[in-house]
Amino acid sequence: METFSNYISNAFCLTNFLSGIIYIITGLILLKFPPKKINHLYGYRTARSMKSQKHWDYAQRISAKKIILYGCLFIFLSFAGFFIPLNNKYLALLAIGSVIVLSVIYILDVEGALKKKFPEED
Repeated sequence: METFSNYISNAFCLTNFLSGIIYIITGLILLKFPPKKINHLYGYRTARSMKSQKHWDYAQRISAKKIILYGCLFIFLSFAGFFIPLNNKYLALLAIGSVIVLSVIYILDVEGALKKKFPEED
């Protein structure tokens, strides 16, 4: 089993763990302080979510919950770095790839939920 210092020096573990923490904090902020009106500065902002106020309100709720879920997934995934026998350079690339892939999946998940909730309006 690796020590805590090895965990910190493991790029995959550290990147995914910190990404998870950031996602969870972001989700909690969005849950506690959701943007009330459609804007271009704060909240889950896509063409579909900004289509109407009801799209916006639903997108803020669902995206906050899902980003917390994906944050927990990032943290769970960070522990997989203990079992990946690669050097730190490749672990760093794998970490960047995992952040990109999970972020894209998160967006597709929220957009899918919006499309399912409002199918007649697309």
